[in-house]
Amino acid sequence: MEFDKKTIFAFILIGLILVVVNTDFYQRMVYGDRPKSSPPAPVQTSPEKLQGGESGLPAGAGAALSPRAEVSAQPEGGDSLYIDTTPEKEIVVETPLYRGVFSTRGGDIKEWTIKGFVTSHKEPLTLIKDGVSNLSVALPTEEDTLYTGAMNFACADSLLQLAAGETRNLVFEREVAPGKFLRKTFQLSGDAHTIGLKLEIENARDLIDGYYYTVAWHSGLASTERNVSDEMSDAKAYYYINGEVFDFDVSDNSVDRKEEKERDIVWAAIRTKYFALALIPRTTPARGALFSGSTAFLPGTDTRLKSYGMELQMPVARQGNTVQEFELYLGPLALDKVKALGVNLEAIMNWGWAPVKPFSRLVLWALVWLHQFVSNYGVVIIIFSILVKVILHPLTKKSYESMKQMQVLQPKMTELREKYGKDPQKMNTEMMKLYQEYGVNPLGGCLPMVLQMPLLYALFIVFRSTIEFRQAPFFGWINDLSAPDSIFMLPFSIPLFGNSVNVLPLIMGVTMFIQQKMSVTDPKQKAMVYMMPVLFTMMFNSFPSGLNLYYTLFNVFSIVQQKYISKTPATLAPPKKKQSKFSLAQMRKLGVNAALSRNRALKK
Repeated sequence: MEFDKKTIFAFILIGLILVVVNTDFYQRMVYGDRPKSSPPAPVQTSPEKLQGGESGLPAGAGAALSPRAEVSAQPEGGDSLYIDTTPEKEIVVETPLYRGVFSTRGGDIKEWTIKGFVTSHKEPLTLIKDGVSNLSVALPTEEDTLYTGAMNFACADSLLQLAAGETRNLVFEREVAPGKFLRKTFQLSGDAHTIGLKLEIENARDLIDGYYYTVAWHSGLASTERNVSDEMSDAKAYYYINGEVFDFDVSDNSVDRKEEKERDIVWAAIRTKYFALALIPRTTPARGALFSGSTAFLPGTDTRLKSYGMELQMPVARQGNTVQEFELYLGPLALDKVKALGVNLEAIMNWGWAPVKPFSRLVLWALVWLHQFVSNYGVVIIIFSILVKVILHPLTKKSYESMKQMQVLQPKMTELREKYGKDPQKMNTEMMKLYQEYGVNPLGGCLPMVLQMPLLYALFIVFRSTIEFRQAPFFGWINDLSAPDSIFMLPFSIPLFGNSVNVLPLIMGVTMFIQQKMSVTDPKQKAMVYMMPVLFTMMFNSFPSGLNLYYTLFNVFSIVQQKYISKTPATLAPPKKKQSKFSLAQMRKLGVNAALSRNRALKK
């Protein structure tokens, strides 16, 4: 691919823009001075219990920012039915996949720890801590709304231990008004991250004013990653209506909300970077939903921590008792697990832009398939890069040949530029004639690069956002392929580069420089040999180490391929024009025998 002065200037300008927009001066000029301390948001988790890594994020910090007051908080001084002084009882559920704590207060989920995953400090990974009113039920009455999340339910169990394959029911029951009962039956399994929930409202049709009641989740999901800012970029709420997925992002707002009325909602979900919570009505869709979000700054930083709450509006039976079943998914955002639910919940996963989505899913499938045979994902990336290089070999070889042919044609192209320099249109016409005469494709050298761009972006998405690579080690200092391979931190931040020093981006930059040095021979393009590796090294410094490992290996293989496979042709002669055997016009003009004789002579 040929770069003229304008192209080189454009690359330099882009690099300068990227540097400028990442400076503190530009951020202050555009966004103003952002607060550095936490606003007066209530924190429910004691600050000494840390989970979120270097940020000092409190465990269950998602719950700390719960937007309960924005959804359906119980009003102060309400009906006596709200007041329940009976001490709550906790019911612990232990399975091979999770440890859950249910509370008789509301018959709701209070804590949830996922097994098989840990924080960056190797501590148990807790998605819910000190949760309140999770799966609580609110019944509208003529006088007020009856919030059952504050009521104490009866439960016969105190500890359930389930092995893989075992199932048990956990039942909570409460008389919410004289002769009127609410029963919540949780269907638990020892080998699934899904929980069944059966809600039964008995003899309460004359109590409920209207045709709907609500099921709410108020405590959000806790932050679990070291890089909270990166994690919060994926933290959103979602819902599914008529085959279409909608999202709700509180963004940088302190408080925000979104409501859907009189529409069939198949499911509602909350996600962080790697984990998700989804509430799926199985008996009948919800007829509306209310989503609420809130944010608070981590102390001493400009990083916003997001939390979401949601309510589903469920229909009440016109006659008799209301009985409805739900399915709750609370676990890792893994494609195979969420896809098995059969409700298109996988649509909340980040696959990149629409044109790149097929590449992302194909890359993930290939890497996971290879992982069945090779346990180390770093080795899987090495094998994958070799396979990609083999598949692209014919196109790469063709591009090398095209580049060499362009180099041979360079003197003739220079002559045309000098001859028609004042007439660009004529020069372009003559250039095209030159390419056609020698059978050279000027864009032939760009084809592998064009094919690599969606693949590189797909790899970036896969390494950054799929849970398979979360904390996946390679060797030595590369202990997390989804994060940069930092060896130490600088006391200051460099625009575009950041404040972490990573090894793989530096090696990648060196391999890119070698490859550019071998490819670029035009003196006018030598600036690219130095500029592109430096720019890419700075850009890739904050990228996942898995992507840098792949790109480094791809460069190394390209260098070997370019050195030992591609050879510069000594000369480039115009292709010979093919002559037809004979034609009707020849036969009419010369006769059959003369035409055949002429063709035999041409063959010689």
